[in-house]
Amino acid sequence: MLRTGRILTLHPSQGRAGAPQCTRRDLYEIAVSGAPECTWIFEANMAVLEKTQSKDRDALRVFPVTAKFTRQERRTVTEFARSKGMARGQWMREVLLAELGSGNSEASLAEILGVRLLLVNVLRPLAAGQRITPEAFDKLLDDISTAKHDLAAKLVTETGR
Repeated sequence: MLRTGRILTLHPSQGRAGAPQCTRRDLYEIAVSGAPECTWIFEANMAVLEKTQSKDRDALRVFPVTAKFTRQERRTVTEFARSKGMARGQWMREVLLAELGSGNSEASLAEILGVRLLLVNVLRPLAAGQRITPEAFDKLLDDISTAKHDLAAKLVTETGR
């Protein structure tokens, strides 16, 4: 008990000791800056997870990562995540991890470019009625193997991917 006669509680659901509780259901335009009038209790829909999944996730996900958005950006991201049936944070997490996992796109691009270079350099002489010697073909394969990665890196840098 405090000197003022109020009972101090440390339970999170009770808020500050003696402060009236206010409930806010719409979480879009909240500006809370130490409001002395009341303690805010935020109520929102949360994803339902199976108990085993929740324990595993909680044990592994301990490092928060944040991003700053304008109000409109936040609304757009939130609405899009909801349209996918996901919480905003979960959707953002999946997008970020998928982007990190797509790091092999340059390797895939290099292989596609290699096949294209091979086709162009083999079909052009054949279309003109020329023959390609096995040595010329092997040299062409070696040249393409070294050039395709440089070309892919150049294209990725130019396009900003």
